[in-house]
Amino acid sequence: MALNEKILSDHLITKRVRIGYKKFDNVIEYKATFTVPKNEQHTYAQFEALTGYMPEEFENFWTFHPATGKLESLSDGPGEQKSPVVLSTKDGQYAMGIFSPNQPSPGYKHAGYGRFRFKAAKVVKWNCAFRVRNKQGIEPGEYSFRMFVPVGTLEDVRQALVSITKEFRNESLP
Repeated sequence: MALNEKILSDHLITKRVRIGYKKFDNVIEYKATFTVPKNEQHTYAQFEALTGYMPEEFENFWTFHPATGKLESLSDGPGEQKSPVVLSTKDGQYAMGIFSPNQPSPGYKHAGYGRFRFKAAKVVKWNCAFRVRNKQGIEPGEYSFRMFVPVGTLEDVRQALVSITKEFRNESLP
């Protein structure tokens, strides 16, 4: 049950969205910043920084392996994993994926990229979630996450992920 005591929260989210990244016109660069207010005490925060809801025609689920640049078939979950997720149509003509150089969250090396199928609603989704835990309380302030969303054919998405993950490999990839 929600613990909200007022209609408008003191939590703030800001977003910066840019279409195109370096040589890739088909990549959306997305930065989300969540501000946790000073007057609240939490020992855990989960930020679902970005989610892509798509029609059920995006029925094929893939995991992208940064080390090899290959896609591997993935179950529709539901669940999370450590590697980027891609959803595509059966013929591979339409696809969308997600990658963040901020993954994985410290202490959560096997999670971060989710995928789900909602049969009754006839939709599928991917998400990129981050977590912060501190028994003494998480610090108030800003928590920023940078993400990249390649779109296009399945091969377009794979090629963009190869390039972008290579760029950030030494910084944060597992």
